[in-house]
Amino acid sequence: MYEQDRSDIAFIAVDWGSSNFRAYAVDKQGEIRQRTKAHQGVSRIKDQNFAGTLRRLLGKWFNKYPDVPVIMCGVIGGRQGWQEVEHAPAPIDIETLATRTELIPNHFFERDIYIVPGVKIRRSDFDFDVIRGEEVQIFGALSQLPEADRHIICLPGTHTKWVEIRKGKIVDVQTFVTGEMFSLLSRFSTISNIVEGSSYSSEGFAKGLAAAKNGALLNELFKLRVAVASKQLVSHEASSYLSGLLVANEIEGAVKMIGKTDNVTVVAVPWLMDMYQQSLASYNISITEVKSDEATARGLLKIYNALPKKIASNADNKGNKKSVDHSEWY
Repeated sequence: MYEQDRSDIAFIAVDWGSSNFRAYAVDKQGEIRQRTKAHQGVSRIKDQNFAGTLRRLLGKWFNKYPDVPVIMCGVIGGRQGWQEVEHAPAPIDIETLATRTELIPNHFFERDIYIVPGVKIRRSDFDFDVIRGEEVQIFGALSQLPEADRHIICLPGTHTKWVEIRKGKIVDVQTFVTGEMFSLLSRFSTISNIVEGSSYSSEGFAKGLAAAKNGALLNELFKLRVAVASKQLVSHEASSYLSGLLVANEIEGAVKMIGKTDNVTVVAVPWLMDMYQQSLASYNISITEVKSDEATARGLLKIYNALPKKIASNADNKGNKKSVDHSEWY
């Protein structure tokens, strides 16, 4: 196993979402050397004790890598997070995003801690979208792609994001609540009793993709119940069939809103990558694969390298720190 020289680690990257906490020790080339995760998302932190949670989760790294900065993205920068950082307006490139990155003051750690802002897209008073955390993965993915006037990036998840990039700038984002809708339908709807288990069926998924092309999602959802009851669809395929219906509906909507493309860069974990590769292939769209954790690490490295020098440093102002009872952190 690779043994890190302390000087080899450039910073600690933290993706702190609503449900989960993920952190990576990243070297100067943007490679992940260590990683950790916990079900300690922002919504799970009692009394908003973010400093204490960070100390508990990353204390060993802090001892091993003294003075190494921490750069965070995700819901931790939202209203319910440690420090709210206002969304930066699109169109936006990575240099501008870096200028909107904020340093957390008076946190009593012997290192700098930054929070990257999200991005907002406002098309009209009633047509807007936001991302928080995905902007980092977008720019991290772009660093691994050839230069082009236009890229389309898809980030699957509970709220899947489809992003249009033009000349290195985020210009448009469309969000689809695909994952959330799957959860709701499979747990609380009239088809919940037939959508059981989490096993994946490629055949069931393909049938769902094909059915979705009829363009009547609400009708097809009811047909799913009938298909299982009449044994036209094997019960263990029902969950994957539902996924196929929803993902296909998402893709068709994204293509209408963002425009046609021959290739989509998908930033995801492996199992979602496979699902979207199968889905997009049915629309004659190829994919470029980028792992989500690598995109986060590389994106935060690029932002860190682009940080404006004018940002004040906690580490440079250690003499101004007040004493604190660290027992408050636990």
